[in-house]
Amino acid sequence: MLVRLMYASRAAEPVKPETKESPQPTAPNKGNEEKPRIKRPLVREPKPGEQFASIPAAPERVRSADAETMTAIHFETSERLLLAFKNVRLDEASSAQEVSYERKRAKQLVYQNMLLKREADASGDVQVSSLLENLEPILIDIANLPDKPDENTVRAIRERVERKNIVGLLRVNSTALARALDE
Repeated sequence: MLVRLMYASRAAEPVKPETKESPQPTAPNKGNEEKPRIKRPLVREPKPGEQFASIPAAPERVRSADAETMTAIHFETSERLLLAFKNVRLDEASSAQEVSYERKRAKQLVYQNMLLKREADASGDVQVSSLLENLEPILIDIANLPDKPDENTVRAIRERVERKNIVGLLRVNSTALARALDE
């Protein structure tokens, strides 16, 4: 509380860096002397009724717009990951680095997917929950690929993505969520 009041009270004042003042030699001309600095306290006493004005009673709960925004971003990121994974060439020398990068991204998205699915279930959004449920095993499979994956394993994941039309569904839903948030 004291820190907030300190920053709130000093917000309107220009910030001056505090330095140790060394005694200045007395100038022969007394008319040009500087006035001594007035040191202000770091914490001021609050005015009546102001004590708890800036402190909320309880932390804000995540609003549905926040969850919708995160879901739209997750859909777009997942879509980009699946498109990049679809274009990985296994016969090239740089394929191990590409697969490693996509695997790392998929691991991050798996955790985010789980959290967003719980949020969608809690809010009763069946469509988003179903899409996240279909996306999760694919992300897990990509995240668990070895450094040099077998071509058949990669092909199986790609075929499943195509068969379930995950990329198209992600694109449609991310666009719909983005439009809903703009309104």
